[in-house]
Amino acid sequence: MVTQERRSGPLFPLQGRYRWKKLALAHYRAWQRAYRQANRTAKLARLAVSGALSLAQVVEWLTLRQVRYQLGALPVLYALLETLQVRQIINRHCRSQAQIDHGTVALVLILNRLMYPLPLSQVADSQVMDFGFAHNTPSHKRKFKLALNALADGNLTGLYELWSGRMADQAPIQTNMSKLAHWLQTHGYRVQETLGVGDRAMLSDEIALAYDNHQLRYLAGLRCLKKEHKALLSQWPEAQFLAYPLTDAPTPRYWGRGCQVSFSHTGRSVSHKGLVVLAGSIRDQLRKERAQQFDELNQQLSDLRASLGQPRLRTVKAVQRRAKACLQASPVGHLMAVTVKTRPTGQVQLAWQIDSFSLWQAEQRDGRYLLVTNDWSLSHQEIFKLYRAKDGLEKRFHVCKADLKVSPVYLHRTSGSPQCCLSICWPCWLTASWNANCASRD
Repeated sequence: MVTQERRSGPLFPLQGRYRWKKLALAHYRAWQRAYRQANRTAKLARLAVSGALSLAQVVEWLTLRQVRYQLGALPVLYALLETLQVRQIINRHCRSQAQIDHGTVALVLILNRLMYPLPLSQVADSQVMDFGFAHNTPSHKRKFKLALNALADGNLTGLYELWSGRMADQAPIQTNMSKLAHWLQTHGYRVQETLGVGDRAMLSDEIALAYDNHQLRYLAGLRCLKKEHKALLSQWPEAQFLAYPLTDAPTPRYWGRGCQVSFSHTGRSVSHKGLVVLAGSIRDQLRKERAQQFDELNQQLSDLRASLGQPRLRTVKAVQRRAKACLQASPVGHLMAVTVKTRPTGQVQLAWQIDSFSLWQAEQRDGRYLLVTNDWSLSHQEIFKLYRAKDGLEKRFHVCKADLKVSPVYLHRTSGSPQCCLSICWPCWLTASWNANCASRD
């Protein structure tokens, strides 16, 4: 507990009304230093003119002062980073054909961070901080989203813009298209030669037409929500995929069949090139999980049959009600047929079996997903290779896809409002969400 006696003066003497004096004193001392420096330089110049000092000595003295005051620790830090071979290590893992390699760019960023470290402050005061939905973050936390573009050459992020935390994931995509097209034209690139790759959240009927309007090529996965798009996934039996591998491996695990995908919005319609991919690893994993779910459901129904005749399971309706609850709680309940009837002896009988046709229909979609592009010149193998390459950026963020387990980073607010902790959400290839979650002081 700290108390104060008024006769001894204020508890905190550096109040606002005294700060102007410190500021004026700092400016006066800086002026004095500049005046003395100019005075010394003039004296050296007079000595050089009179012949007492050579011009080389004067230049050397001025250069030493310049290195001391402007370069600071840069020579030491640069030599240290070169000794550690930071630039060479980065270039070995992130190869690039750009004029300036990634190692040099990272070296400049590291030196800038070490020489001019500024804390992240006043994030909570930003106008874009708002409540909204984001992946893996609570909806009752304030956040902001960062839309960015990444370059395929090295998977480095480029253009970016802050958006409100209330903004939907697909809302800023068309605005980003306009800015990307403008940036490409400004820097001398042809918009028609640019290909944007995104995941399933980056494509819809409206967005597909917007790509054509901006003359941008795209390649993205499609979340099949419409009936005609769902039908594309199951229009071929699994055996008809095996003759169309997408990789050159001796035992391919990916196959694909081409198709046309139709989009319509505001009275306009367009058809783009589609590729239905069958991923063997995903298919096998889904069927393994489904087999385990069938085993669990069989066990629950067996336990229910063993309990027949108990006080609450003596009628057909009661048993049907309990069996229906088991089916609804199971992910494979819609693939199971259950019959409940009364035997001639008056006992209730429970029987079940797998609906073979429904199971076959479900297996026709196992491991299949739809890729779409408006670039008809791409082959099926190129579409698959380019889409899988988008994971390069996500792997760059593999350590920060969730809350970072590091020492607390405190973001100060002078108004005494709650602190904020910064977390980074799962980024897409073209967009990423950075969420600044406000937490209580406790």
